[in-house]
Amino acid sequence: MRIEGPYRHGDGWRCRLESEGCRKWCIVRPSPEEATEAGELAAKEAQRNGSLTVLDAIALYEERQRDKGNRSESMRQWRVALLRFFEGFEDRALAALTPSRCAGLYER
Repeated sequence: MRIEGPYRHGDGWRCRLESEGCRKWCIVRPSPEEATEAGELAAKEAQRNGSLTVLDAIALYEERQRDKGNRSESMRQWRVALLRFFEGFEDRALAALTPSRCAGLYER
């Protein structure tokens, strides 16, 4: 993962993350130093998420929904729907789910 910038954007600054040919803009910050810091935090988060599988993400989602007080039956239904949607991708890295791949899953 490479951090590019910071670049001026409107009244602020932002960095861009690049990894394996994919680019993503970070949030706009008021100064170049803050933009660089935000870029570094975003890169760390992206690397952490790169090791998560789809099943890991579903488990985290369930945990957050439980913490919010959602009913067990609702969470069971969400889990079934998510597992059906991501069928065949459960053990894949979350980072491997590109917009086009997800669109294909949706069409399927």
